[in-house]
Amino acid sequence: MLIEKLFNSSLVFVYCECDDALIEYRFNFEDIKEVIQEHNKHFKTDYKTINEFNNKEEYRTIKIL
Repeated sequence: MLIEKLFNSSLVFVYCECDDALIEYRFNFEDIKEVIQEHNKHFKTDYKTINEFNNKEEYRTIKIL
């Protein structure tokens, strides 16, 4: 639980569409987890981590600032 608090308070996650480099969305840790869950529902995927998302997703990426 401590690590989640650290992530939630200090890191910024940037969600990018690869075909539109000008658009990016910034999220905290809790919100990016929701983004991945919603992505899984919409696209019928089962990503559990940001790394898995980035390795398997062709047109989207999540960066950590």
